[in-house]
Amino acid sequence: MKTVHVLVSRFDPSKGKHEARYEVAPGARVSILDLLRMIVEGPDPTLSFRSSCRVGMCGTCAVVVDGREALACQTPAPPPGHTVRVGPLRNVPVIKDLVVDTTPFFDRYRRVDPAGSGSAGGQPGGPETSGDCITCGACLSACTMSAVNEGFVGPAALFRGLRLVEEATGVEAETRLRGLATSDGIYGCRGHLDCLTVCPKDLALPQAISRLKRMAARRVFGLRVGP
Repeated sequence: MKTVHVLVSRFDPSKGKHEARYEVAPGARVSILDLLRMIVEGPDPTLSFRSSCRVGMCGTCAVVVDGREALACQTPAPPPGHTVRVGPLRNVPVIKDLVVDTTPFFDRYRRVDPAGSGSAGGQPGGPETSGDCITCGACLSACTMSAVNEGFVGPAALFRGLRLVEEATGVEAETRLRGLATSDGIYGCRGHLDCLTVCPKDLALPQAISRLKRMAARRVFGLRVGP
């Protein structure tokens, strides 16, 4: 039976990092998460990774597949005879193998919304804020600016920031907008669009950040710009 060659990034704090190779004989229509489960249930029960809902709703299983961030449960495995490389998310510390410490991601999120205020759903500002972030961390992992600027809050936090600005009124809205109009906020983004290509929910992350920049130009700095 032909197998899929699975190259997995392994890391143990006491042993360091290396890449392990596994041969897995999957059935039809399996995902990357299925491959990882087959490895744990077969040749290597020590492999560590996270998963929960298995339907693309929780974001827990986000990893890097062949160099791009993705949800393991939603990413099809390659056909037998092919090779796939799986690694942990970037720009966050690795705890063990594919398990990362998401604290830096949520710390950035809390800088924008420290009280967890605002509604979780709805479409207050139109298409830029439609849909809900599942806080998988894929956008932060893919963001080249997050890699070079640890202070940058990242795409997911700014997406949340736009929703909060548009839900607020008067002084609160202006205060939130001024807080985002910094080099670690909206001006930390250089528009590389990496977040757009990896978001599993197809959220309009770059458009949200662009909208925040236009709002700040008008309402914070008094410039005349488009809508």
